[in-house]
Amino acid sequence: SMSYALNYLESKALESEYFDPNLLKKLIRPYELELGYKKIIYNASSGTDQRINLFRHELNVLKYMWGTWGIFYKIYKVITLPLVLVMNTKNYLILRDKYYQNKIYRLRQLLFPN
Repeated sequence: SMSYALNYLESKALESEYFDPNLLKKLIRPYELELGYKKIIYNASSGTDQRINLFRHELNVLKYMWGTWGIFYKIYKVITLPLVLVMNTKNYLILRDKYYQNKIYRLRQLLFPN
């Protein structure tokens, strides 16, 4: 599993005399975020509402990606972040999937380019 692989990678890196913890953290952060999102999806599909965990995850993604986004996309993300707290997690994930499947995000790209 991805969780096992990340833990293994970190334990092996700690054993190395050339280990740079900051570099390792930067390298594995995207995978940690992806793993966190997959856990949220799994919990939501099994009926466990993880609204606060989804909010924390989205906030972590926002912090991680902040420096790479343009100002208009940052505004869009800040405006849409509260939806996570208002909506049921399962419904939010369904809405998010429909957003990408129907290519509605193209309209967002026009209004809030990243």
